[in-house]
Amino acid sequence: MSRRFELLPPISQVHATALKAGPEHCDLYGHVNNAAYMVLLEEARWDMIGSGGWTAERVAAERKGPVILDARLRFKREVEQGEALQAETWAVEAGERLFTLQQRLRKAGGEEACLAEFVFCFFDLERRRMIPPPQSFCQAMRLLPAPGQA
Repeated sequence: MSRRFELLPPISQVHATALKAGPEHCDLYGHVNNAAYMVLLEEARWDMIGSGGWTAERVAAERKGPVILDARLRFKREVEQGEALQAETWAVEAGERLFTLQQRLRKAGGEEACLAEFVFCFFDLERRRMIPPPQSFCQAMRLLPAPGQA
């Protein structure tokens, strides 16, 4: 039995990203496929940290970045092709090495379409292990100060 999905209060600023359900996101039923929600939510997470300076290019150059360890989604309303969406992204937990983000996808009228929770770590691609995040990543996550730092 799974625990009840609850949105938790943010410990970071809430970041908003405008998205659109394109034909590439839709299945034979004409609505966004469950796997495509993951793509849309990832786009919103990268928008959040990228706007704070942690782009995919920076991750490639520094060989360090976020890695998802656990994902949970709850689908609440159908989203059809062409619909405008807004993704809200915020942190709810930040430890020495693990973070928890929550996300909400809203339809144009404000209705919740999907709720999501992701646990992730900051990962060193050379050493292949979790490492504490640098202050600049915590700032990109809108976390001040960095976890474990005063």
